[in-house]
Amino acid sequence: MPGSILFTAVAAVSYFVVGIRYEADIMPGTLTTIGQFAVLIIIWLNVVGMCVIYLKRNNSWFWFLSIGLLIQLIAYLVSSLHQAVRRGVGANRWYHSHGWLSHLAKA
Repeated sequence: MPGSILFTAVAAVSYFVVGIRYEADIMPGTLTTIGQFAVLIIIWLNVVGMCVIYLKRNNSWFWFLSIGLLIQLIAYLVSSLHQAVRRGVGANRWYHSHGWLSHLAKA
């Protein structure tokens, strides 16, 4: 039990330090800060590591790993799409790709 308490204390301090250090830097193409993303990834990898260590016969660590990767990928894609729409990239591409609408704007 003392090992897990020590690990929890070290993890809490590292989450705090990483989160505060990179809170002002924003990931390119998204609205997420690097500090938030890094802390969530560290927590997720710690959960996967604990599942590997404590649940040796169970393959739940594989599900935590794959579902976490899927969630991160979906979140990144949604955030990138949101930024593209805010900049108007999606609307401009759609408008210019449909040539039959462009004659309406000229009229």
